[in-house]
Amino acid sequence: MRGNALLFYKMKTVIALIKKQHLLLSRSIALLQNPNVDPLHKQEQMIFFVDMLIACMKAEEKSLLGVLQQSDICQELAFDVIEGHAIAQILIFDLEELDYKNKWDAQVIAKLKTLMRLIQNNSQEKVALLKQAAIVLSKNEQLFLGKKFQKNLN
Repeated sequence: MRGNALLFYKMKTVIALIKKQHLLLSRSIALLQNPNVDPLHKQEQMIFFVDMLIACMKAEEKSLLGVLQQSDICQELAFDVIEGHAIAQILIFDLEELDYKNKWDAQVIAKLKTLMRLIQNNSQEKVALLKQAAIVLSKNEQLFLGKKFQKNLN
């Protein structure tokens, strides 16, 4: 999964990379919410979604969020996003405890729905944060953080 996701990431800004990752997460959520998709395919998609989400959160925190939490202009939004990540990690831990990779039941589905809602709500904060980041970071800083993001996405 992660190797394929990086094929189209060459000399991109951290903002462009995060937007692309969130587009992939949104598409994954849409598939998971589709009532016409069979449970086996949804379970496979859930595994892909969780793996991608974990990688994306780690990469964001080690690149863009690490810098923006030091910025007076962006600090509050950066911490909001970081707190959203912390809550997502709790839900992911709960899914792991439920053995989500091998089970598709009502409890797993409920945790997954909660995680997806959290990510959808968090993406609104992230859009605002990315707009601020585009203002406070130079193009070179955005490119440098893009490299750092890619490195930590693996």
